Amino acid sequence: QFTSYLPALGQTPAGQHPISGSEGYILSLAESRSVTFRGVAWGMETQSQVSPKQLVAYGNQRTPLLVVVGTVQDEQGKLMDSIQLRIRNRMTGQEVIQVSGRDGTRGTYTAMLTDFTHNRAAQVSDILEVHAIAPHGKSRSPILQIQLTPDHVRLGHLSLPPLRVSTRPQHTVLLPNIPNPFNPETWIPYRLAEDGNVAIVIYDMAGREIRRFHLNRQLAGVYENKAHALYWDGKNLSGEAVSSGIYFYSLQMDEFSQTRKMIILR
Repeated sequence: QFTSYLPALGQTPAGQHPISGSEGYILSLAESRSVTFRGVAWGMETQSQVSPKQLVAYGNQRTPLLVVVGTVQDEQGKLMDSIQLRIRNRMTGQEVIQVSGRDGTRGTYTAMLTDFTHNRAAQVSDILEVHAIAPHGKSRSPILQIQLTPDHVRLGHLSLPPLRVSTRPQHTVLLPNIPNPFNPETWIPYRLAEDGNVAIVIYDMAGREIRRFHLNRQLAGVYENKAHALYWDGKNLSGEAVSSGIYFYSLQMDEFSQTRKMIILR
């Protein structure tokens, strides 16, 4: 797993990258040049070769290393983190998975295809397929297909246009509350495929309404984490804690309704 890529190594201050023990580093140079390693050696004794060593020299038709970089955006162009990217070379079948924002830069990703056995991570005219999957697994970007050019292969680098990911779920659905069973509080997550007026209602075993939450008009989207899901403190409309037992909660929006069961253990 390679987690750092510096396209201008040695040419800018950003190229001054710290080297740590127990890690490996690959330098991909488009042309011959001098690279300096400075520092104090760590104290771990080893019998293996630790000085830089040339793995392979390659020409303009194929490369053992291809770096793929880009950004992920929603429909409004806002950068998105935690989006899974799948990059696959259709010709070799090699596939890598990366997550946007993992390196600390919002909405960006860096993936690397490597093959130092056959020196064939990518070749001119290979087709790369790229698509993104949102955390809830339903919203996907259209598959992006790129045919590699001699420049891509010579540089070992491919910068992709922004990937647009739809945040609109395919279906409206009420999800299991978290945690369940619970005491004294829980969160009720859901997804909305359309904009609409939303209410969540809690009932007891006899079908009596215990609590009603009017969420007003909400936009289509995913309301799954604690910051966006509905919070219930286990109290009724009068502010009294309800007793242990089985309860039901219902998502109501326009013509849609779905009910699930939850358990309170006092």
